[in-house]
Amino acid sequence: MMKPVIKAKWVAALRSGKYKQGTCQLRNNNDEYCCLGVLCDIISPEKWEYDGIRYRMEGHQVDLPSSILKNVSSGELLTDRLTYMNDIVRMSFDEIADYIEGRL
Repeated sequence: MMKPVIKAKWVAALRSGKYKQGTCQLRNNNDEYCCLGVLCDIISPEKWEYDGIRYRMEGHQVDLPSSILKNVSSGELLTDRLTYMNDIVRMSFDEIADYIEGRL
């Protein structure tokens, strides 16, 4: 089960307007985040690496690093679902926050 404090911070961050929404990467060089990139940023903002071309977290550009994944109860199944919602369906962060709030 996801820790309630992490869930609350994630939902609040998605709704905050602080993050610009992007697709297909945790965080891109335009400083846009997918919903999973927002999760990375609230858990370990100091772990972002930038090589002048792309952002990575613990070497990952698309997938959640294991240090972040351990905070998500349903693991891979959940991340696949959220990636689909963010990247394919292009749901807004508010809609994704509603899903996280109601389903996790």
